[in-house]
Amino acid sequence: MPRDRDDDTRYSWPPLPGSYLLPATVPWDDGLAEHAHLWLEGHCTCGRRLYPLRLLAAHVGWRQTLRDVVPRLRCQVCHERPGEWWLISDPADGATGRIAGGGGWRLRVR
Repeated sequence: MPRDRDDDTRYSWPPLPGSYLLPATVPWDDGLAEHAHLWLEGHCTCGRRLYPLRLLAAHVGWRQTLRDVVPRLRCQVCHERPGEWWLISDPADGATGRIAGGGGWRLRVR
């Protein structure tokens, strides 16, 4: 995804915020860097794909919003647009070998 012409932020990692809580509603209009501790989880025909917002912010610009980025994302394997998106706090949630009861937060995006 190309960066906006007026986006003059550096191509570096945004700092992690002090709070690691999942917002109550989808933060459509906040910059990606404001939620750099969260991940996008996409579900498509070939499986589940994880995209860290911190990496997306470093790649497309800190000021880009979920409203701008989510509709353009595609799976890296099958190149389809995932039919379902979740904003998650922990990418290991539900993983094999994970201690029971750890439970990260999830928020349906699309």
